[in-house]
Amino acid sequence: MTTTPVVAWPQIDRKTFRAALQVAAAHARVSTGTVRGAMASATARGPYGPVTVSAVWIHEGLHGDYDPRDPEDYPVVRLDIWATARPQPGDEPDRSYATFLDARTPRAQLRTTCAAIAAVLALIPPERRALVWTLPSYLDSDDAALLHRIRARARRTRRKETE
Repeated sequence: MTTTPVVAWPQIDRKTFRAALQVAAAHARVSTGTVRGAMASATARGPYGPVTVSAVWIHEGLHGDYDPRDPEDYPVVRLDIWATARPQPGDEPDRSYATFLDARTPRAQLRTTCAAIAAVLALIPPERRALVWTLPSYLDSDDAALLHRIRARARRTRRKETE
């Protein structure tokens, strides 16, 4: 009886995940605005099917429920992740994580962040995504700003090349 070898999949740490997000921010082709009612959302299609990521604020803060009277607290974004292209209203996400992303981050930066996360997850086999599910929760607003700058720079470069 012949057996098929199992391909080893490396453990992905935060640093590697952030590097992958930076590449995805520059090169990913995604659809945005795919989740109704979200602050930002994006869907990427990969060899293992679509992945949709949305950024929502459900009144969470850094220390539980957001308390505007607490100078140490700020409103944080929750990332909802689906293994489908267009989740319907009321569909529960496959994964949902609080992040360090400030909910006051510009929507364009949140959209770029959702797009990069969706693009990276769409390239990972579903049975291996458990290795990276929690990594988006470590992202903060500085990461979102960096990803947005990278995406903008890549777009300008592509426009120049086509002129």
